[in-house]
Amino acid sequence: MSALRLSGWLVFAMVMAAPAAEQPVVNLKDAPPNTWVPIGRWPTGWRDQPVFVYAANIRRFVMAAGYQTYGGIAPRHYDTEEFDPVAVKWVNAYPPDVAAGRPESGPVGEEYARRVEKIGHNGFEMFYRDGAHLRLAAGGQWVETRGYHEYCYVPDTGMIYVYMHDKTLCYDPVRRTWEDLRAVPRSGCRIWGAMCYDPVNREIVHAGGDGAGDQVRTWLYSIDRNEWRVLECGWRQLK
Repeated sequence: MSALRLSGWLVFAMVMAAPAAEQPVVNLKDAPPNTWVPIGRWPTGWRDQPVFVYAANIRRFVMAAGYQTYGGIAPRHYDTEEFDPVAVKWVNAYPPDVAAGRPESGPVGEEYARRVEKIGHNGFEMFYRDGAHLRLAAGGQWVETRGYHEYCYVPDTGMIYVYMHDKTLCYDPVRRTWEDLRAVPRSGCRIWGAMCYDPVNREIVHAGGDGAGDQVRTWLYSIDRNEWRVLECGWRQLK
């Protein structure tokens, strides 16, 4: 994967390990403005369509889910990772009580790779347990957990919210834990849309995507009520 800087902000592109002939890695302090430059390369760790968002409360980027492999027992990083833009380093975001004896970054190990490789093999499944913790699996041969743009960080709660396979999920970057909020799913606009937080009304807005029909519409998620509803154009609140 390559970490990039554009106009003073870190932006990331998940790509395969680059050949040695490509331009050298550049220190962020030496990076020119308004220019894409690589600031690091890692030989493993690519992900296809992961959840990827900046969590201001920990001052790190969080990456989760997405595809890590298309089959077989490939080296796997932990299901959720963090990128520290100051140290320019990826770390595996283990909950504290399951971190002992595991590598700080990079592939977790063969035992972990074998354990998660079969998730979804006997029927659809997107979660697994690590100790007492519910975890959102990073996909592979048997499980589809691409994030597309169905996620956002909510600064008022310090949480990351994800919508995937009709489930509304919440990730706590401080505790490094996932929760299935068990909200009633949207009846339309089910995949490939985009989510963002509305700080004025303190709700999550979902727009675009595909709903297997022409009634996609725009949806709102109330964090307080744990409820999705359709945004009706012409509401008095919007005038």
